Amino acid sequence: PTMHLISNAVLTLLHHPDQLARLRAAPELIEPALDELLRFDSCVQMTFRFVMEDLTLAGKRLHAGDHVALVLGSALRDPAYCAQPETLDLGRVNNRLAFGLGIHFCLGVALARAEGQTALATVLGRMPAFELETADLEWHDAAAVRGVVSLPLVCTPHG
Repeated sequence: PTMHLISNAVLTLLHHPDQLARLRAAPELIEPALDELLRFDSCVQMTFRFVMEDLTLAGKRLHAGDHVALVLGSALRDPAYCAQPETLDLGRVNNRLAFGLGIHFCLGVALARAEGQTALATVLGRMPAFELETADLEWHDAAAVRGVVSLPLVCTPHG
């Protein structure tokens, strides 16, 4: 899903020109910006788990062997998780839930972060202006992963 991480990040920045301008003006924000972009529009929307032992969670009784869907896309926008969750703030300090936690923490996190940060820095450094070629985007038909099939951009490179 790293390709979706990158395309979702670019698309989100296009929809929030104030934050795009902020990132251009302060490229040192790339690292926290990537975390915030992942929180705001995560490419991994859902993951699945098996209940290992009987338990009660949020008032619901779960039994060993039950299947549980964890909707990360919703959790990342939960006001209990972060203040003003519908606001994109590239300077926000967040706890990086987008890559999971504990035993289920993403093994590819270092590579995904490096690729995402490099891609954003490259796009911002080489393209002083870019915009969507069309607003009619085709999205992958998958509940667990969010991303566009392609992201057609019109770019103005540095001379």
